[in-house]
Amino acid sequence: MLQVVRRTRRASGVLGVVGAMRNQRRRWVIPLILPAALLAGLATCGWVSFGSAAVPFQYLSGRSIIVNPRVGVVDTSGGLGSVTRAKFHIINMAAKPLRLIGTQSSCTCLVTGGLSATVQSWGRHELDVAIHLKDGDRPVDETLILFADDGRMQSIPLSVRGAASR
Repeated sequence: MLQVVRRTRRASGVLGVVGAMRNQRRRWVIPLILPAALLAGLATCGWVSFGSAAVPFQYLSGRSIIVNPRVGVVDTSGGLGSVTRAKFHIINMAAKPLRLIGTQSSCTCLVTGGLSATVQSWGRHELDVAIHLKDGDRPVDETLILFADDGRMQSIPLSVRGAASR
């Protein structure tokens, strides 16, 4: 009688352990790379669509009013009595129109333009803030609160910061 011996390709010893570890590592590559690739794709789409990678992440966190940037950076090297400007983009991601009512600032040197406006659903509005420099090229760090008629977010804090560039 003839016996048929079936041979298997089973490595033994150190090489078998290394091969098994290599296969185990491959199983974890996709779960690690896939979420990173999805976040990178979301950030790229947000940058192309809205000009900022942070906007889609703010929307996914539940915000319906998004202000980009939250901190306006200005150059104060103009000296005493000069005027410099900061621009904020307000994006309404709610299903209803948004009314911008007014602002309150921490200093009388901040003057806002483009208020008492209605931002349509999924629309944008540019808020222009003028800073009248009183103390020459001293650093500026002021707070501005924007009031809107959205029920979930009545006031939106903004900052204006700057220093002289030399």
